Amino acid sequence: MYCQKCGQYNADNAIYCSNDGELLLHKSDKVFMSKQEVFYCKHCGERVESYFLYCTNCGQSQFKTDIGKKTIKSPKTETKLKQDKGFKTIDFITPLKFAGVAVLLLLIVSLIASTSINKNLNEEINDYLLVAGIDPHMDIKFLDTIDLTLLSHLSELAIEFDSIDYGYGTATFRSDISLFLLAPLVIFVILGILKGRKDLKTEKHFRLIDHVLVALYYALGLLIISRFSVKETYIPIPFDDDYMIISKYYRPFTVFFNSFITTLVFFLLGYGIYIFIKKENERLYRYRYIFNGIFSITFGYFISLIVYMLAFRENISGILIELEYVDIEQFFTEPSFIWNIINFNTIFYSEFGNVHSLSLFKNASMLKDSLDNLTIVVLYILTLVPFVLFFFQGRHEKKTGDGNLYLKLAYNSISYSILISLFNSIAKVKFELFGSMIDEPISLAMGFKPSTTFFTCFIFSYLASLAGAFLANSEYKKVGYVYEK
Repeated sequence: MYCQKCGQYNADNAIYCSNDGELLLHKSDKVFMSKQEVFYCKHCGERVESYFLYCTNCGQSQFKTDIGKKTIKSPKTETKLKQDKGFKTIDFITPLKFAGVAVLLLLIVSLIASTSINKNLNEEINDYLLVAGIDPHMDIKFLDTIDLTLLSHLSELAIEFDSIDYGYGTATFRSDISLFLLAPLVIFVILGILKGRKDLKTEKHFRLIDHVLVALYYALGLLIISRFSVKETYIPIPFDDDYMIISKYYRPFTVFFNSFITTLVFFLLGYGIYIFIKKENERLYRYRYIFNGIFSITFGYFISLIVYMLAFRENISGILIELEYVDIEQFFTEPSFIWNIINFNTIFYSEFGNVHSLSLFKNASMLKDSLDNLTIVVLYILTLVPFVLFFFQGRHEKKTGDGNLYLKLAYNSISYSILISLFNSIAKVKFELFGSMIDEPISLAMGFKPSTTFFTCFIFSYLASLAGAFLANSEYKKVGYVYEK
């Protein structure tokens, strides 16, 4: 028989383990069943996790056996169980190190990018002035390192313009998912992979609190950094002796909330990718709903990106003609917008206070006025992509066989709907310009309402996964914690 504590093989007549002296339990003992933290299967010696109900190798129950009414636990085991629980066991230092490294890397990337952007902008302005017969001398810092650091998390930027002769004005800018987001995506996916590698190497269980702390520290760091952003920039007006003062301001709540959500999702994405590659999915079984939602959004975005590059980039041109100040091709062809549209979400857009809405069901006639028939057909065919994705998630939940099926499918749909709603709440196109320096105020906004997004995505994903569960073959044999044919 095998020792249920260390996995050492012992003779059948042995009373104590030859490796660690643990009392070996025999079939002849009078036993009572209760679950404890098991490390090795007592039947086959396979390594198992503490939350496994059955061995993944032989299928035997991992409930421990207690002799009589007294539970047999070594002092070392009791100490370990106590150390694995409670607030005092949370590691606050390691997440702080991860967050610090992430902030440092992002600042370095932003420094390089902002230097390049400012250089190119000044060169273009000086070339224009030279053609106009003015001695070029522009060397303006339009964007500093902190600006790009904050804009990479879709933070809302408010700008005030003021000059003596030309009046004043205010502008508010907020971008949807853009290339700026690529920097924190790459940084945190890499850090998530390193975290997963470290946990596997040290045989540490996945703990969501570790990832939440990293995102929390990181968001607090960016919030502090935003207070040190350059508040005012003086820009000389070439054709006059006047100059313009530009004052920048970032909304603290937006900085904190956006950076927390994006980094937490990216960090979990990197961790999940590494665990998936290493085929250690059972480590994430308790948190599979969160990872299913993250993987679904990531998969959907890249599928939409591929479709955009292959089909939509050249086919879509100006759906909403009346929006003169916005490139509608950019609006409808961005992968994030495509994924929302094929999830049957409703896009809301406003122009000078007039609010409109559009989806594959609502005001769909506008599509026919702006797109060719092939592109419209492709849009409706693409709705099969999220349907198939949720369909197979439903089949998988049916195969696990434990718990209430309807509740598990609801957990999956709720997780996905919350995540996509959160991203839609921070990824909005917004541009406002007011003041005496312009003839007419400009107010434009586009995006998906989080409440509408949650309701639509929940209904769609739940029905699709429910169809997958009902059509799945129910003749499965239980192996470990899943059912297989």
